This record gives sequence, structure tokens and C-alpha cells, in this order.
Amino acid sequence: MTKTIDKNDYYYDNIKFILIFIVVVGHYCEKYSESTLLNGVFTFIYSFHMPLFIFLSGYFSKNIESQRIKDVRNLLIPYLIIQVLYFVILALANPAYKWSLLLPLGANWYLLGLFVWRMLAPYFRQTKYALFYAIGIGLLVGLLPDLNQTLNLQRIFTYLPFFIFGYQFNGNYKEKLLFKSTWFPIAFWLIFVLFVVSGLYFPEIVSVIKKWEITLYPYTGNISEKLYQLSGRFMFYSISIIISFLFLQMIPDRKTVYSEAGKNSLYVFLFHMFFIYFFIAVVPYKYAVTELLAIPVSIILTLILSNKFVISILEPIIYPWKIKEKFYLRKK
Repeated sequence: MTKTIDKNDYYYDNIKFILIFIVVVGHYCEKYSESTLLNGVFTFIYSFHMPLFIFLSGYFSKNIESQRIKDVRNLLIPYLIIQVLYFVILALANPAYKWSLLLPLGANWYLLGLFVWRMLAPYFRQTKYALFYAIGIGLLVGLLPDLNQTLNLQRIFTYLPFFIFGYQFNGNYKEKLLFKSTWFPIAFWLIFVLFVVSGLYFPEIVSVIKKWEITLYPYTGNISEKLYQLSGRFMFYSISIIISFLFLQMIPDRKTVYSEAGKNSLYVFLFHMFFIYFFIAVVPYKYAVTELLAIPVSIILTLILSNKFVISILEPIIYPWKIKEKFYLRKK
């Protein structure tokens, strides 16, 4: 039997930290869309960061058939809790805000998506053409006009191929996907530069790629326009795979100063948007300053939310039953 990667492997911890840091940077850039520089960076980040995250989630979901009940407890209950937290904050900011449990807010859609993917994945295992079926679903789901923002199902099914790809991937992905070549990191940064330059001088190119990346909404327009958008979604799949492959080559396979923090990426993912919303509310866009703050603000926020002390505060919020478990252990 081919050996698979260990969840406690430093490479996996490193990639989780770097990816979640990129997620924070991406959301920072998204909220300051008036910056052409940040717009290019945002488009580049969104071309691969979630597809790669979801691939890894699928890769480490090999035993999902044995923990269906745990998924309800560990994914759906935290989803509901985070939804309520968003509602309370948004209602305080805007009493007229219309709220729904069926409309995931912030990054909360990922918990719901992970639950859906894990429920569906075992059924794909029964065929060797699982990935092709998943790609077909991801492309054709855009033709369903009624599958809009409700539960973010349009986005969830669009990302389904990446989860199935990871779920069906056999063996150790480090052994199969990583190559010791300096050309791959160079290619990654060249693509990054192309995105940034396009954002600054050729915004129409970035605009087209952003339309390919839109996974939240179904296709619109007449048949030819819908087919164009479908082909754009396929291009998004292709670009995501290429950039993700290049990105994997740059992750250090050793213990780093951020390896331990990588174990807590879920908390960063779920809670960082609360702070991003607050930051953009109190710090308006200012040319050059906003761009320079992107990296330090994202690093600080990622480190804070992955800190063990902060985790000890956040964990009981999304997993309230752990309060009882800790109390029981102390009493014992």
C-alpha cells in the first residue's frame, strides 16, 4: 500500500499557514478594490488559493464514511454559530440588515461546503471517472439559474472537482507532485508579476480572469454568452491547477517558525473576516499606504488568530461542548 502524507508533517503545517495567510491577504485586497495594484494581487490569489485548500481537504478525507455524525457536529454546528455571530455584529452595525441561515456570510461557506463535499465524495469512489463527473457537475451547475446564493451551492458545486481530485488522489502527493527544480518557483513569480502588471496597466485582462473566477453566481445571458462563461470556468480550473502545482514547489519541507501556527488555520479562516470588516471600516483607502499595509496587517492578523492563547478563547465559541470536556478532564 502506498504511503500517504502524515497530517503532522511539517510540509503540511507550512502549507496550511502560508495558504491561510494568502487567504487573509486576498480578502484584504478584495475590500480595497479601488487599488489597481491590490486588484491584480487579489485576482492572482483567487486563481488558486481555495482550489488548493479544497484539494488538500479532499486528500485528508479518506475515512469520511466512518465519521458522518462527527461532520454534523464539527462542521454544521460551527457553521450555525458563526452565522449567528455575523448576524449579531452586522445587526448592530445596520439594524435593517436582512439575515438568513441559508446565506453563508464571510468565509463561513467553507464549513458548509466541506460538509457537502464529504457527504458526496464516497459516491464518487464507485467509478474510475469520478473526477470527470465532478468537473462536469462543476461546469454545468452554472446553467441552473435558480442555484444562486442559497447555501452558496453554486460555489460549492463549482469547487467540487478539486475536493474529488484530492479525495481520489492515491499515494503521497509530496512524492508525486513535488520536484526539485528552481524553474517552477521562477514560473510562479513570473505569473504573479504578470497579474500585477495586468492589474496596473491592462485592467481589462484582470477583469476577464475575475469573471472566470466568479463561482458564486450562475451563468447569465443567451446561449452563446453562457457557453462563453462555461469555457471561462474551465479556464479557471486549468489555471488553478497550474498555479497550485507551482505553488506547492516552494513550500519548505522542514520545521519553520510558523509550522505550529499552521495547525490552527481553521480558526484564522473562520474569524479573520470579522477583523477585516472592522479594519476597512476604520481605515479608509489611502494611496500607497493601503498597499504597503497589506502584508504586515495580514501577517499580524494570521499570527494572532493562530496563537494558542487566542485559540483557547475561540475554540469554545465554535465547539461549545469542549467546555464540558475540559471541565470533566480537570475534575478527573
